[in-house]
Amino acid sequence: MTGNNKKMDGLMSQKRPGKARIKGSQILAIFLASLLFLCMSGLAVPSITMVSKTVYVDGVDSTVAGTLAKEGSVLDFVYVVRNNGDTPLTSVAVEDTRNYPAAGTLVTVSWTGTTLAVDDTATITDTYTVGGGGYKVTHADVCRLAVGGLDNTAVAVGYAGVTKYTSGNSRRVQISLDTNANIHLEKSSSATSNLEYVGRPVTYDYVVQNTGALTLTNVQVTDTPLGLVPAIPESLAPGQTKTYHITQNAPAQDTFYNFARVTSDSCLGGHPSGDDSLTIKMLDPSISIVKTGSPTSGAYGDTLIFYLQVDNTGSNIYSNNKLHNVVVTDVLPKGLTFDSILSDPAPTDTPVLNPDGTTTVTYDIGDLYPDDVVPPFTLAATVNHDYVGSTTNNADVDSLDAKNAVVDDSDDEPVTILGLDFTFQNLCDRNVRFEATTPSGGTAPYQFSWNFGPGETNPGDVQTTTHQFTTPGDKNVVLTVTDSLGHSGTVTYVVNVPPSLTASAGSNKLIIKGGSVQIGGAPTSSGGVLPHSYSWDPAATLTGPLTANPTASPTATQTYTVNVLDSIRSPDKPDQCPATSTVTMQVSVIDFTITNKCDQKVEFSGITPLLADPVEFTWEFGDGTSSGPGSDRTIEHQYATPGSYDVKMTVTDANGVTGSVTKTVADVPASLTASAGSNKLIIKGGSVQIGGAPTSSGGVLPHSYSWTRPPL
Repeated sequence: MTGNNKKMDGLMSQKRPGKARIKGSQILAIFLASLLFLCMSGLAVPSITMVSKTVYVDGVDSTVAGTLAKEGSVLDFVYVVRNNGDTPLTSVAVEDTRNYPAAGTLVTVSWTGTTLAVDDTATITDTYTVGGGGYKVTHADVCRLAVGGLDNTAVAVGYAGVTKYTSGNSRRVQISLDTNANIHLEKSSSATSNLEYVGRPVTYDYVVQNTGALTLTNVQVTDTPLGLVPAIPESLAPGQTKTYHITQNAPAQDTFYNFARVTSDSCLGGHPSGDDSLTIKMLDPSISIVKTGSPTSGAYGDTLIFYLQVDNTGSNIYSNNKLHNVVVTDVLPKGLTFDSILSDPAPTDTPVLNPDGTTTVTYDIGDLYPDDVVPPFTLAATVNHDYVGSTTNNADVDSLDAKNAVVDDSDDEPVTILGLDFTFQNLCDRNVRFEATTPSGGTAPYQFSWNFGPGETNPGDVQTTTHQFTTPGDKNVVLTVTDSLGHSGTVTYVVNVPPSLTASAGSNKLIIKGGSVQIGGAPTSSGGVLPHSYSWDPAATLTGPLTANPTASPTATQTYTVNVLDSIRSPDKPDQCPATSTVTMQVSVIDFTITNKCDQKVEFSGITPLLADPVEFTWEFGDGTSSGPGSDRTIEHQYATPGSYDVKMTVTDANGVTGSVTKTVADVPASLTASAGSNKLIIKGGSVQIGGAPTSSGGVLPHSYSWTRPPL
């Protein structure tokens, strides 16, 4: 682009803008006269014309409806010229007269070609480049030309030789300007969802944007009640954005309202402004969980009770201190088993047994306001065998505040699990020996407290003791152990205390010699701990002397002693716990006498010492006949023939004692007969031997004789 301030020569020359111009009719007359002259004279007629002129505003044809140029707009120019003469032209250019950046500014735009042939056209461009062609609308242009807009008129020029020829026509383009002056303010804060914690720094952001087409000056933001932002006014180009900041701690009030306004000045006399406001809601959330326990120590089988108190401790002056998704998590340490029966309320989810032996118990509370009253949770746990020693029961409460930030608290309750146990051993006569094993898990020294149940006398602080229970049966024995720090635990066993061992040899008995009877009680032993063992003494006349009820066959009165042992053994009684009892067996030696009588008769008379009357007798005479049972103690029997017979006497006394004895009647004699012999005759004074031969027979020898003379 070049400027040319020389006067135009030749027939088509014209004056510069601002000078007196030749009227169109005059130019036409001169042109026609010259053309006629040239034609008549046969001379060449050079000529150039403007075909078109297009101005692009930010790439848009300015003739498009609604196209406005504004501050900072880029103008690109496109000119089309034609050689409408009969002579080629050189140094072809466009001379554009513009009212910007100052009135009457002449801009020459040269064609990049060398020679424009006859009837050829040339397109000449003037494209915007920084420091080069085209044009960029300035703030001053808009302020100065706001009413009339941009105006420019262009003509084409070319040279035939050294003669410059200017087009007889021109192209004018007028462009209206965008004079809109506007500004926008957007206020925000670092508070998420316009919620912030009391006392926390809040950064307020003020985003100011020039949304108009004019550079604005004296841009100033004022915040009520925060003050000026910034302290020094600034300028803002069209489309330019600036962000300002103020930081202030969130005040201790429920809500904080502030109003901001941006003001500015435009070169056209206006004062564009914009405003925005913001309300910050304050919150000061907090939550607490307090965990207590009673008791917090124990041993296997003991139940520990924990209480969890959860409260929204945030102030109720802040309407946004509500907490949601409140969840309590209690982690029972290894060594404790959750007790669903005593715990109240029930957990939200089934307690989870973790791989490390702990148990997670969860309660879902939901929403919690500062004024809400939540009854304490009762969490019960039973001591198991998994751990001994000091540990911790952890309780946490987690919640979300209005900003969905976590608000939590925790409380830990120390727990001591004691390793306790005791052994017991039944001794004689309801005595039981108890020995507490050495405790573990606590801090020595330890105190021992025994409780043997109602009606029993409990010993003092002893680790080992022997107690005689007043009655037998199942006894709940409780050992409480307390360490030096006051941690205690209990261990309970049901101890079966057997009755004292007793022995019964049974009642004294009477037997008949040669008989036998079972002795011992029914039962022979009771109490103690089964099984029992038995030993009878003397054993010589017993069958089964190591049984409870042996059979006795004494031949004379005998006292038997039974020794009973149960299964109890103890250090002080290595021979177990004996019980003894005696029984006396009386032996009745029954007999009967045999007395031969006349005529093959025999008298039998029973002898039954110690038997209780009445005694029944049964006699078997050995000849196939018998008598009884009856009361005949003495009986006479006549045998049919003499001989030897086995006679058996069987007796049963009033107590049922029965027995028999057999004796042999060696010789039942025939009946005693006498024979005086045959009658004899003798002479007086003579003698003769008399008597039979034999004189007697039968009976039992020796016989005795007595002779008498019958009376005359």
